[in-house]
Amino acid sequence: MGRRYSFELFYPAERVTEAVAALGPYRPSHYRKRRGELVRKELTGPPDLSGLSPETPLFWSLSLLFPADEIVRGWRDWSAHDSEWNTEGAELLPVGSIDLTVRTGAQYALLTFAARTRGISHVFASSRGVWAQFHTVLQASGGLVAIFDGTIDIGKQAYPVLPDGASSVEFDYRDFILEERSHYWHLDVDRYARAVLAAKSDFSRRLPN
Repeated sequence: MGRRYSFELFYPAERVTEAVAALGPYRPSHYRKRRGELVRKELTGPPDLSGLSPETPLFWSLSLLFPADEIVRGWRDWSAHDSEWNTEGAELLPVGSIDLTVRTGAQYALLTFAARTRGISHVFASSRGVWAQFHTVLQASGGLVAIFDGTIDIGKQAYPVLPDGASSVEFDYRDFILEERSHYWHLDVDRYARAVLAAKSDFSRRLPN
């Protein structure tokens, strides 16, 4: 089972509904040629997480709007209908497909946003605007910490911490895999979250005053 570049956002388990709902403002509009108007598709109201449990993750495929920096703009050719603007007047462009996996444990929840293609992996790795936006989502929805997974090797690796990767946490991802299932890894979310939070706390203590 191959690894893809991804962002991992960690939450208290009771915040998982807010975490998914926070993606609503970043869902792109759809252009209806029949009417010639943009119709915004949003996550309205509490998302349906009724099937979520520690044994059963939930999966979505989606596109998200990101700031139209040089990296995002260079990802592909754009049409006039792709651009959208936020309330501050900044241009946004849709990037997708992105595979979202929502997992929960007894104490913590995990949202994984995985790039489906090599091109989107490049956008994830290189765009500071993408990093900043995932950090904004985390903060707005009561998240704890977010990391970027751009590793391709196995074993203990360093994972940059958002928003800017100035700090990193080190661990072996395999330590948190309970089982390899048909199309995903079943993770010990609580143990994974505790390890990341402990590593982040340890790094902070080692910073000079």
